[in-house]
Amino acid sequence: MEVHPSETINTIARKRKRNPDKWKKNIAKRNRYSAKSLPTRVCEHDQPAFRCSSIKTTEMLKLHQNFYVHPSKKTQDAIILKLCSIKPIGKRTTSRVTKQTSIKYSVFVGGSKVPICQKFFLSIFGVTKHRVSYVMKKFFYVGEISHEARGGFRQHEKFSEQKQSVKQFIQNLKCMESHYCRKSKCAERQYLPPELNIKKLYNMYKHSEHMKPDVKLSYFRYVFNNFFNIGFGSPQTDVCSTCLELSEKLKLVTNAAEKNALITQKRVHKLRAKAFFDKLREQRDDLKIISFDCQKNLPIPKLPDQICYYSRQLYLYNFTMVEGSSNQPMTRDNVFAYCCTEDEFHKDSNLISSAIYHRLNETDKTGIKTIRLVADGCGGQNKNSIVIAACSKWLLSCSAIKSIEIVFPVTGHSYMPPDRTFGVIEKKLKRQDVILHPDELKEVISQTSTVLQFGDECPVYDWREAARKILAPTTSWRVRFKECKRFILVRSKKPGNILVRGETLYKSDIGTATNICKRQKSISMINPKQINKTIALNKNKLKDINNLLNKHFGKDWPGILTLEYYKNLNISQESLTFTSPPEGEYCHESLEEVSDLRI
Repeated sequence: MEVHPSETINTIARKRKRNPDKWKKNIAKRNRYSAKSLPTRVCEHDQPAFRCSSIKTTEMLKLHQNFYVHPSKKTQDAIILKLCSIKPIGKRTTSRVTKQTSIKYSVFVGGSKVPICQKFFLSIFGVTKHRVSYVMKKFFYVGEISHEARGGFRQHEKFSEQKQSVKQFIQNLKCMESHYCRKSKCAERQYLPPELNIKKLYNMYKHSEHMKPDVKLSYFRYVFNNFFNIGFGSPQTDVCSTCLELSEKLKLVTNAAEKNALITQKRVHKLRAKAFFDKLREQRDDLKIISFDCQKNLPIPKLPDQICYYSRQLYLYNFTMVEGSSNQPMTRDNVFAYCCTEDEFHKDSNLISSAIYHRLNETDKTGIKTIRLVADGCGGQNKNSIVIAACSKWLLSCSAIKSIEIVFPVTGHSYMPPDRTFGVIEKKLKRQDVILHPDELKEVISQTSTVLQFGDECPVYDWREAARKILAPTTSWRVRFKECKRFILVRSKKPGNILVRGETLYKSDIGTATNICKRQKSISMINPKQINKTIALNKNKLKDINNLLNKHFGKDWPGILTLEYYKNLNISQESLTFTSPPEGEYCHESLEEVSDLRI
């Protein structure tokens, strides 16, 4: 006969739950601090020092019940401390007295404190004079309440050497801290290589100098899990090419001089990467750091159909800016996502410059003297004269800011706070099988960032055309543009202009601030025009999107309400002519580093 499952009580469930109230040691502890008998009147003192006779029997019972309502030593000791007072003995009447302190007893009746004798006090609460004396003297001499010393684990000292040996072994391991995590318990997690696990570490421990013969795998696992926040990382991806190249060369080289040169080169390379991250972590009252990066294009529609792999789709662009150093927590108040779809704007330096200009206008600049912009070295979007022109134009309009510093990382070491947000967004998107509208993507992004729409909240300007009329070509600048890791923008003594200083190193300021404008031109002459929101898509891409929708939803998909966005997209694109993005926008930063040992 078939029956429906019914909920069971705790004692007969499939998995028995722990119930500490029924443990023998806890039962014994409750019995130890529970009332043994009711209080009795043992004296009839009626004098100012002891007013025992004024306390009625009902009041005695109430005091007794309030004392034992919590059968806990700590709670009862606190009541004793509240009712009693202790002070050192002053003048002695005889040399035979060895007491160092005296205790006065009292109870609260009707809101007032009534002094009573020791015998009556002990009778009311059913405690011994030794317990009261110990509690009061412990607090008088040490300044703390005595704790329960009965029970507990008594073999800590026995295993202290084993625990210390395991800790020393684990502390000698080399870990890496994760960058793709938010400020939480995972933010302090460190990672070992992915080929290791706890059992392998235990085998390594048994052959190490720290090994103790009594340590078992279960105890090693207990120490590893409870005293350290260490995980095992995934296989490495996007590793720095220079680091890999130098590591492989060091494996093959046999000449001592060449090997030392490679070691020095790798050491300088890593120190430069560390110097960049020091710039990203720096915190000062007069400094504001803004890091930004573009997330990989997010395709729509997202469908579980395998044809999506071979079909071109519409992209949503997400350009994220984070205010604050990499050590500060990331919330929706300091993370801003500037979004648009592929049919609205080109993903180029105009889009990036407009977002930077908007964020500089909107950010809180109270007490700030220097703004540091941190981005990767992508030439088509971040590292170009167009971004510098937009920053220079803004610096002229904000007199409170003294300078702007634009910092680019060592190639291959460009992990920044926006990457953490991207990791969280991509993790959330993996859980969704179907995404049909750009607003669905923005809803996911809005869980970690404040979403701003290009063209609405953030106007997009043609900074490229405005900058070309005013700025000289970068080849004529007095700095090696591609090799520069920092650009410092300051006001010129001549009104209406900005001087730019390029630095190839992070900790050495050896450059000279120069004018980057053409003759008889100045930064104040840069006046970009606003760009229209709609651009033409590639007709072949539109065809692929329509074929994908036909394959998945059928030929009548334009009548489906949830697909109305794509119907309107086709209508808006009919009268537009596709044009390729401007040439020269998507260049790459040089991988060659400055041949210098300075950082």
